[in-house]
Amino acid sequence: MKLSIVSNKIIGKELAFPIYMDNGVMYLNRGIQLNEKYIKAIQNMKINLVYTDDGISDIVLKEILSSETKLKMIRTLKTEFYSIKATKKINDKVIKELVEDIISQIDMSENALFINSLGHTDEMTQLCIHSIDVAILSIMVGVNYGYNYKKLFNLAVGALLHDMGKLLVEGKEHSLEGYNLLKKNYMFDTSTYICVLLHHENVDGTGYPEGAKGSRIHEFAKIVSISDGYLNALNKERMLLHQAMEKVQADTLRKYDEEIYKCFNKSVYLYPVGLEVKLNNGKVGTVILQNRNYPIRPVVMINGSQDREYVDLNHKDNLTLFVEEVML
Repeated sequence: MKLSIVSNKIIGKELAFPIYMDNGVMYLNRGIQLNEKYIKAIQNMKINLVYTDDGISDIVLKEILSSETKLKMIRTLKTEFYSIKATKKINDKVIKELVEDIISQIDMSENALFINSLGHTDEMTQLCIHSIDVAILSIMVGVNYGYNYKKLFNLAVGALLHDMGKLLVEGKEHSLEGYNLLKKNYMFDTSTYICVLLHHENVDGTGYPEGAKGSRIHEFAKIVSISDGYLNALNKERMLLHQAMEKVQADTLRKYDEEIYKCFNKSVYLYPVGLEVKLNNGKVGTVILQNRNYPIRPVVMINGSQDREYVDLNHKDNLTLFVEEVML
């Protein structure tokens, strides 16, 4: 199984994971042979990476959150967001149940993948997918930060609703609008309101709406900010995972809190399972396993080796080796 950029280079390859349209209908099932028509359709659905069956490696992959489960969550959130847009009222029961489902169903094991196999063409679906993804990443950071369930739940509510203000206004006013809407409904912990208000603040004081800096920014908002920035780099700027992480690293100390970045760095893997990489010794292989807390040092199976040569980049004998290039 191999991770590939969606391009004509993968024509003839078999799809390893199904792709769904934004209405929940499966567009392509696993095992479908990709052709030019399918490639163009997938690109139009804003999906830039897919897993294909290479017929060689027997890697077993899991999703952090299954596509079927995520689709149900998107439909629930979409219905609620349309209701909020029309009535300016929040159904706290729907949001609380959705957050409970996300927390209970995400898979944080080493080989669980953050796979985008959901196509979308309209802005509301895009907003819902992004909101759920930010919540998932924020939860992962919160778990690694040692949060108890109550703190994790409140963080997840703030993350899920961080862009809710965009339902009512455009531009930089959305964070304040979302804050006011939450405060007016008064159904969640105060920390969730502050998270929504401050998620676009930068630690150096250059953010908005208040120009808050450093310790004046709530920890939840710092976590949501870095999760939001990472996902925007992936989905809006079309970066690869390691490129998005490099951007986040470059923005740390200016936009993002250093301690939050360290925890985020342990929560997100730079080189996902199935990715083909070149090591600095010239050997090319496929990532088959992650090393928890060491995202830049996965386990690689060397291509073409008769006896299946495995290189654990975190092993004491391999510390001079590193991923030199991503082969996509």
